[in-house]
Amino acid sequence: MRVKALMWSVLCQQRLPAQYRMGDVHGLVLGDSMDLAYQILTSTGGSKHDYFMLDGSFDHFYFLTNDHCGEVTLALLCDPAKTAELNRILAQGLIAADRGRATEHDAAEPDGTPVLFGYFCDLPRIVRFNTSLDLMGRPGTLLCFDFQAEALRRYCSERVRFQTIDFAKFERRLFP
Repeated sequence: MRVKALMWSVLCQQRLPAQYRMGDVHGLVLGDSMDLAYQILTSTGGSKHDYFMLDGSFDHFYFLTNDHCGEVTLALLCDPAKTAELNRILAQGLIAADRGRATEHDAAEPDGTPVLFGYFCDLPRIVRFNTSLDLMGRPGTLLCFDFQAEALRRYCSERVRFQTIDFAKFERRLFP
């Protein structure tokens, strides 16, 4: 929470107020492997609450691996045109998201099953998606890169079905 307040104060109010709004402050963490993402997703803060946990301070908190896959994912995160292209490709055969629906999602299957594009590994969105599916007793589909799937499968309930994006094919297509 302190980091968010500092970022907001320095970037959004003092240094770059014309470029950034409070809603533009997102969290980002780099880790050696997706195992750290799983640890963050399941962390309760420890017995003294002195360990990291997702506490709602950030609406978007991205986890990227500190390797080539993470570098390419970061480049995608910083490129709205390529992100839109990937979303367009992933949305083929799906219907538009119903923003009035309680479940966090980016699209839906023709039968109404919610679909979350989770390839940025936005941890709070994944938590909200998984939790809402459990609360509603509904299935859902999470789209992620193949290198992210195992850790996210361990975290998500059996209601979440996974579809993976082959990272090598993605990279060849959007980052030739």
